[in-house]
Amino acid sequence: MKQTILLVDDEKDIISFMKDALQDEGYEVMFAYEGQEALKKLKVNPDLIVLDVMMPGMDGFALCEMIRKSISCPIIFLSAKQTEQDRVKGLLVGGDDYLVKPFSMKELKARIYAHLRREQRINSNSYNRLHFGELIIDLNGYQILHNNE
Repeated sequence: MKQTILLVDDEKDIISFMKDALQDEGYEVMFAYEGQEALKKLKVNPDLIVLDVMMPGMDGFALCEMIRKSISCPIIFLSAKQTEQDRVKGLLVGGDDYLVKPFSMKELKARIYAHLRREQRINSNSYNRLHFGELIIDLNGYQILHNNE
């Protein structure tokens, strides 16, 4: 099943560029040009959100806080705002990463891949099993296994 990425940016050229590059990587890509439109698209429960800060109406920081009330997927801020204060604010309001425009598509794809890989590890059962040599304690299954028995 394809992973879904929601792109939120008011610059149509940037959305088009990112959408094409991410679809080439096999992702399902949705997009919104402003905050209210993005909130409506959260119903599909995206696997990751790339979010601009400076948008008309609701800025990305406020949108991120609203998103965090219902969704815990990774959020990568992508913004021309580049001060330390902006980057820190983005992380404190609920963002998981912050990349400054202009940006490298190669780096953005690597960050997306890394965040999605971490989500898969967290959601897999491997974190719910403790390994001690041939002994495994399965916390979800309430079992202790020796040589997988």
